[in-house]
Amino acid sequence: MRSALILVLGVASGVVGAVLLFTLTGTFDTDGPDDSGGGNARVEIHDDALATLITSRLGQLVTEEAVAATVSILDSGRFEIAVLVGEPGVGAASRLVLDPDVVEGSLLFTVVESDLEGLPQEAQTVAFLMGPLYTQLDALAGGLPYRLVAITTRNGKLTLDIVI
Repeated sequence: MRSALILVLGVASGVVGAVLLFTLTGTFDTDGPDDSGGGNARVEIHDDALATLITSRLGQLVTEEAVAATVSILDSGRFEIAVLVGEPGVGAASRLVLDPDVVEGSLLFTVVESDLEGLPQEAQTVAFLMGPLYTQLDALAGGLPYRLVAITTRNGKLTLDIVI
């Protein structure tokens, strides 16, 4: 009985000592990559959410009833938007590859590849489709002036870091 009590007290002391050591030193290293973009606010959008957003915007842009979009966010920094206007097999399929970039503290989308059958000119289409992203950045800043400092595309997510 006495041995079990000493063992329990030893384990409890060790646990408390380990917690105190880690708390006081404050160094918690991780094996994962540091994905901090240096901003003080961040918007993170998953590719499924971006596809839903683009599909709803396309419904306003195109008069066809059936419109669908899929988005693939690539680790290379680009993302691909596949659009189907109309029914599968008879509708028009379009493909758009965009490269988001930081230009003078603002978000700019460069069209890398475009096959916009049945859609208006690519500059107008991109500006219209990506409008909600600009709205999200403005809302994140709370109406204050901000500067975009980093864009990260990893694991199917588009992450925008801003400094307010």
